[in-house]
Amino acid sequence: MGYKALRIDPDGTRTYLDLPDELLDAVREQVGGDLEFAHYGRVLNGTLLAVAVVVYEYSLDEHPANIHATRAVEAVRGAALSYLLHGPVVFLGWDGRENVLSLPEAVRPYLLAGSAS
Repeated sequence: MGYKALRIDPDGTRTYLDLPDELLDAVREQVGGDLEFAHYGRVLNGTLLAVAVVVYEYSLDEHPANIHATRAVEAVRGAALSYLLHGPVVFLGWDGRENVLSLPEAVRPYLLAGSAS
């Protein structure tokens, strides 16, 4: 079955990913090391727009700022972040509770629109 995901690199490159059921190792390879998960979302017109964002845990020290991924998160949550994400960032779906899901279609336009200005 696996997971559908999107990786946004610091240069703005967006790559759709088909990840295996053994998700953690696959995501670790995409971000380059130990994982840190964050969850962002909101309800818009009765639809949950939510993502699980995965970054390399030490990316702040070792990777450039990723304004493109930061703007994508801001588009999903409908509000600014007070910090920047760093390094390659993997976006997955999130059920609003505790489960990571494939990236839902409803969220994709927000991730594609989030770009540096």
